[in-house]
Formats: sequence, C-alpha cells, structure tokens
Amino acid sequence: MKLSTRSRYAIRSLLDLLCHYKGSPISIKEIATRQDISERYLENIFHDLRTNGILNSIKGKNGGFSPGCDLKNVTLLSIIEILEGDIKIVACVDKPKECSRISDCSSHNVWTKLNNIFRDSLSRIKLNDIEGCCDE
Repeated sequence: MKLSTRSRYAIRSLLDLLCHYKGSPISIKEIATRQDISERYLENIFHDLRTNGILNSIKGKNGGFSPGCDLKNVTLLSIIEILEGDIKIVACVDKPKECSRISDCSSHNVWTKLNNIFRDSLSRIKLNDIEGCCDE
C-alpha cells in the first residue's frame, strides 16, 4: 500500500491549521502557500474533511477554515480513511470470500495480521503526537 499524496497533503495541512489557528478562520490560500500545495487540490481535500466533521468552513470576506473538532486528537487513521477508504494492504483482508484461492492460501493470516498492526499503529498516532509539528 502506498499512501496517497492526498492523504499526505491533508496531514500537512491539518498540522498547519493546528499550529496557526488562533480563533479566526484561516484561508485556504494561506495554508496552500505555506505548504506549497495547489489551492484547488487543497479545496478538494478540505471538502472531504469538512464533510466528515474534521473542519468547519466559514464563507465570506473573512472566511476560511477552522477546526471542526479537537485537531490534537485526530488520528492519522481517521484522516487517511476519510480520504482513501478502509485501509487494507491486500484485497482479501476484508473480503476473503471474494478470493478464489482463500482456501489454499497460506499467507492470508499474515496479511491480516500485518493489516491489523498497520491500522492499529495509525490509530495510535494523533496529530499532536507528530514531533515538531508546531515548531517554527
């Protein structure tokens, strides 16, 4: 499994918001500039994060984005799954019956264990746990 650019940009941008939010909405342009991300691309990412309660958006001249929840406690797993869907390192992990070789597969249990370890690790890492996230 390869983590998408979309998820990596989302994590960077949420860390940016976590560090720079001081009670007033932050424009997507500010975040995009600081993080060197296309505004249009970031708008698409933020749409999904807003839809899932991670962000709030405020329209108008002084509008922008603000946390929709306590960003410090948002896990990497939740961000990635919002943007990419359920994490699975191989397809048979969550749908073993769809695999024609499942009854003869000696590696299925290993993939399931690795997938669980990976998911568990991501669920334990919160944005606030990322070292240096607000060092400037």
